[in-house]
Parts: sequence; C-alpha cells; structure tokens
Amino acid sequence: MLSQKAISDFKRIWKKEFKEEISDEKAEEKGLELLKFIKLIYKPIPKTK
Repeated sequence: MLSQKAISDFKRIWKKEFKEEISDEKAEEKGLELLKFIKLIYKPIPKTK
C-alpha cells in the first residue's frame, strides 16, 4: 500500500508525463507495479578487487 503523499506525487508525475488525470486507485496500482518492476531489475553492482 502506498501512502497518500506517494499517490499524490505519482499522480502529479503521471499528469506531467502523459497529460492525463488518473484516479487514486489507478495511481496506486501503477505505482505498485513500478515498485515491483524496480525490485525485479535492481541488482547491486558488486565491488571487484
């Protein structure tokens, strides 16, 4: 679950990028999808000696 501030921030960014208003529910859904995607692809860069 995203905080209300995170949802508001996501909606603001979405409107700026896509020129489209979205509901709080859609913003939370898309925000959570984005977080899942980042967790999936993010891997720390190993330090080599």
